[in-house]
Amino acid sequence: MSVPHVSLTASQHRLLAELAQAALPSPSREPAYAAARGLDPQRVAADVPDLLWMKLVSDTDGLLSLTLLGAAVFHRAAQEEAERRLADVSAFAAALESRPAPAGGPDRAPYALRKLAQGEFSLDEALSCLS
Repeated sequence: MSVPHVSLTASQHRLLAELAQAALPSPSREPAYAAARGLDPQRVAADVPDLLWMKLVSDTDGLLSLTLLGAAVFHRAAQEEAERRLADVSAFAAALESRPAPAGGPDRAPYALRKLAQGEFSLDEALSCLS
């Protein structure tokens, strides 16, 4: 089964992240629980209807929890964000590599960083380029 691409607001993503850790009493019943977890109870109350409609969360007797689909969507979004960050790290390393070489010879650190970010080097291999 493929996981659908779902556009989430920042607050919806944050709520899914919290629900991935543990269920949460509905903020309409227990607003203090949402606040204690760093969530805005009013924002949560506004986000829940959409998340229920998308079947990403369930509300059972006032307890919000992540559905299997919600967990899949959350983890897919987290993976895509990690991939974007890794691509940025690799692009930064490429920019470092394109700089003029220092007087003492080529700088191997950007090369090692890019290879590590691309998964071509282990951490030990990347660190060995620094010595």
